[in-house]
Amino acid sequence: MPVTAAAPLTRFRIGDLARLAGPAVSTLRTWQERYPGLLRPARTTGGHRLYDATDLAAVQAMQQLAAAGHTVAAAAAHVIEQRDRGRPLLEGVVGAEPPGHGAAPAERAQTWWAATATEELDALRAVHRATRAVLRATTPGEVAAAVARLVDDVGGTVHPAREGGETALPLDLSLGTGTPVLAHAPAGSPARRRLEALLPVLVEDARLAAGRLRAQRDRSGESRSRTRAPG
Repeated sequence: MPVTAAAPLTRFRIGDLARLAGPAVSTLRTWQERYPGLLRPARTTGGHRLYDATDLAAVQAMQQLAAAGHTVAAAAAHVIEQRDRGRPLLEGVVGAEPPGHGAAPAERAQTWWAATATEELDALRAVHRATRAVLRATTPGEVAAAVARLVDDVGGTVHPAREGGETALPLDLSLGTGTPVLAHAPAGSPARRRLEALLPVLVEDARLAAGRLRAQRDRSGESRSRTRAPG
């Protein structure tokens, strides 16, 4: 069934849009800034952006065009034009060979877990931010929070481990700071691929960082105890 610019059926925030469509939140924000008119969210009185079914269709059309070999810029230009005209977003291009016979090298991802270079770069930037946050953390809780933010940035969600479910990845993200929590993303989804590729290494590093912080805290406590002990 072709993707069309359907009338709005519901509204949701950018994290929900990422989970429904697949690209990371950071990728959606990049597309929104780089290609005005691709996404057209409404604003709440509190200033939050709310997206609708037409925005979801636009993201899905972008993915299909990129998979067919169009550059991201060309795909965005086509989708924006179709939205402006009120036409089906993939009209005239589904199954057609795009100019250039394939994506430009700059738009091709170099990894199995990303569809485009933009998606790949945005996810790697999210990992870089998370790694910096882990290195700068002063408590194990801050380390765990950095890991949870990465999950959100690449399109996943975090829920208590007791909820279980087929969408969970078996990695405790709490790092011993509280109730065990797990990352979630639907099997086979782009968010799931990103999490499976990027999360395990970060969690391993985060566990080491949290362990060192606990050891420092324990040594500091022992030192204070000796200082207070009567001579």
